[in-house]
Amino acid sequence: FIITNNTMIYFDTKLDKQSLENVNMNYIFNFIAPDLFIIKEKTFLGNSSLRFVYIPLVEKIDEYAFCSCSNLSAVIGDNIKSIGKSCFSNSFKLSNVNLSRVKSFPQYSLNSISIRHLRSSCVKFDGECWLSNDSLQSIDFFKIKSVDFKCFSGCKSLDFIRMPLVTKVSNLEKQKYTASPDSSQVIRDLCDVMEKPRVGVTRVNRRIMRQLEENCQFFDIVANQVLYTASFRQQINIKALVTTQKIITQKAFQNTKILLFVVGLQIKSVEDLAFDGCTQLQRFVSHSLEHVGFQSFYNCYSMQQIDLKRVLTLENGCFQSSGLVNVEIPLVQKLGDCFSNCQSLLQIVGKNLTEIDQLELKCNVVAPKIKQDNVILKFQEFHVDKFVERKKFLQRSLQYRQNVKLIQLCKEIIIMKYE
Repeated sequence: FIITNNTMIYFDTKLDKQSLENVNMNYIFNFIAPDLFIIKEKTFLGNSSLRFVYIPLVEKIDEYAFCSCSNLSAVIGDNIKSIGKSCFSNSFKLSNVNLSRVKSFPQYSLNSISIRHLRSSCVKFDGECWLSNDSLQSIDFFKIKSVDFKCFSGCKSLDFIRMPLVTKVSNLEKQKYTASPDSSQVIRDLCDVMEKPRVGVTRVNRRIMRQLEENCQFFDIVANQVLYTASFRQQINIKALVTTQKIITQKAFQNTKILLFVVGLQIKSVEDLAFDGCTQLQRFVSHSLEHVGFQSFYNCYSMQQIDLKRVLTLENGCFQSSGLVNVEIPLVQKLGDCFSNCQSLLQIVGKNLTEIDQLELKCNVVAPKIKQDNVILKFQEFHVDKFVERKKFLQRSLQYRQNVKLIQLCKEIIIMKYE
């Protein structure tokens, strides 16, 4: 294998835990293995730094291979046919993985992940294979023939099912779900028929956002599971929040499991426990944030992006057990016990820090007013839901090539003219 910046490129056909035992995986965000066929048990167990995996040829992933990879968001590979017990369990952020060829889902294999639409050729699954999967919205099992819907009781967002071959069902509450028109008669008799699943949140609706800004005192609407609000009220079943509020009150969105992002450009303060337990919250966008309260982002395992450059005070436990990697707090003077159990945290840059109370910080701390040996680490862009920097780089490269071709064409025309 070779390592470049925060990316490992692995060239062997098999991978196990011993293959990586001499590698500091804390700094590996991306794993690329173009020739890999099998990933053995517990290979990446508990790896909180890994974010993106590219394994185009892998057919088998053994038990616990990606278990508790709390920041893993994408496993790219269309050839996966077999997965083991607890294979992806507790990889809270995992939303992109192709399991269409998997024939069987063993116990806990998809427990507590963020996949929203699951399509598979499975013919059987364990009753506890997807406990607490709050994000799952639709399932397409086109080969299964018998289903006990009790196993989906923990999938609170599940709405749409497609099961064309099912002949036997149990514990399916009438009209609880919608079903595709080509689902079996047994399924359609118990469900409302819908052509396709409801579309999940992809981006903020700018038209509604403008309306919110213009009518900021009286605006309160939910559209496509995005809450646009000025008056502010709790909505458990929302995926995103867009607000003109300046303060997020205590426990306002506590345990809103499927919340993905928050946009509140005027938010100055996030009070105690406001987003506690929002395990899938990835982005918090505010250009005005000054205060972060006690355990306000506690257990936000998927938290990746938040601007803290204007923050003056961080209360204890505010980012405990979060997924942050690189923290910049240029105005904070005193740092308490704010980042305990942040297993993916690699660096804190606090150029104005004069006091640090947290004793368990294992990351690189840049604090010129406290110590002299300060080295700022630089990291590759890490995958949240897409690679933004890489996309821009490819666009610039394409534009550059087009410009070069245009210049060459102009030169040829000029030469022909004067010959």
